[in-house]
Amino acid sequence: MIEGPIDLERLDPAARATLSDLTRDVLLELLQPEWTRTAAVMDLAHRYFPDWSWPEASDTRVSERLITTLANAQANVHDYFAWVLLDFIRADAGLQDRLLERALTFVEAAGLLVVYQKIKSE
Repeated sequence: MIEGPIDLERLDPAARATLSDLTRDVLLELLQPEWTRTAAVMDLAHRYFPDWSWPEASDTRVSERLITTLANAQANVHDYFAWVLLDFIRADAGLQDRLLERALTFVEAAGLLVVYQKIKSE
């Protein structure tokens, strides 16, 4: 169990595993609609997770664990997730506007106003 908020500057093995799981959860949420999964976007997903495969029965609703962990995380973790989302938003120029809208909807629904503001400003 992680003690205290996640901080990128002090990642122990448990926090590193949690951050990886949360990153995968964020991508599952962002890429839930089939239209998001173009070749360029999926190539980027494989760069983040070489073993990436779309689960057959995934629960892509924003999880309580994700919301709670990110809400309590240090600012550098918010920055990290803003950049992850921006990577995916920019992965396919043809989808950029739609992915931006999807990402902003996701972070707003998750109550992650800090991440929302970072994405919006980029």
